[in-house]
Amino acid sequence: MEQKDQHDYYSNLISRYLSGNTDAAEQKELEQWVLADPANKKQFIAFKKAWMLSGMQEPQDTQVEAIWQRTSEELFPTAKVRKLPAHRSSNRWLKIAATVVVLIVSAALVYRHFQTPQPFFAATTTVTMPYDLSDGSRVTLNKSSSIRFLPKNENGEREVQLTGDAFFDVARDETAPFVIETQNVEIEVLGTSFYVDSRVNQSAIQVIVQSGSVAVRSGGQEVILNKDEQAVFQKDENQLLKQINQDENYLALKSGELVFKDTPLETAVFALSRQFNTNIKIADEALRACSITSTFKNKSLAAVLTILESSFGIQSVQQGDEVVLTGSCSRD
Repeated sequence: MEQKDQHDYYSNLISRYLSGNTDAAEQKELEQWVLADPANKKQFIAFKKAWMLSGMQEPQDTQVEAIWQRTSEELFPTAKVRKLPAHRSSNRWLKIAATVVVLIVSAALVYRHFQTPQPFFAATTTVTMPYDLSDGSRVTLNKSSSIRFLPKNENGEREVQLTGDAFFDVARDETAPFVIETQNVEIEVLGTSFYVDSRVNQSAIQVIVQSGSVAVRSGGQEVILNKDEQAVFQKDENQLLKQINQDENYLALKSGELVFKDTPLETAVFALSRQFNTNIKIADEALRACSITSTFKNKSLAAVLTILESSFGIQSVQQGDEVVLTGSCSRD
């Protein structure tokens, strides 16, 4: 379901729920949707508030002054409200005026809410997926990753919250910076291509730039990256470093191709763990310096491990949620 169709669908479902025209299955569906995302809950509350206001019955005499006070403050926050004498002859007109103002306020709240850009949310589990964002950007999410994208926040920024790792092709817009927040790191660009590795189980967060310029910040630290440069934020040391990129396989997320040329096994294992979202561990210290030369194009992890075992004398065994490598790294 497209974002606009989804928005219209749930707006209609909320209306039918508030008017008492939903069955049990629809009520359950709406409850699940509201609890799935804080933005959905905010939308539901705003809609319910507006619905309650617009459905108000004729106010009692004792309510007129309070309603007029609240609604006038909503419409004119700096205005002074003069208390009117409680003449019996004016009560009818006060009731009408209060009801009209309530309807105006509720309509304004609904209009303002639905004119506000709604966030886009996407998450992956066992597959890598590309997503096109409403600003023309594209993000490729690795396995077990998620993003929340807001095309325009209160600061005029394109706002992204990232969990896991992803490759970004950001559409250039100098009036609306593209800002990513992930753990303790903020990344800001105007339009460029870059990779962010923010997996929770890693000791460092990495940002690698393919093209353009990227600003990376953490606390009071900041580095500006250009093509073929990377930032590394060491979580334990709370230290942000700028380096020349030595990772030749960071684009495998998009291409599906891993290329190793006399690559130390320890480096290859890092790339494999990232690509397949699997914790691969080298059990024998002597294996770490073992060099690997091979290319894997759109191969499964099982296929890669089979090739390593047959070509390099490496044994692999699954232990819980880890793949453990042993052996002597001999070549056939």
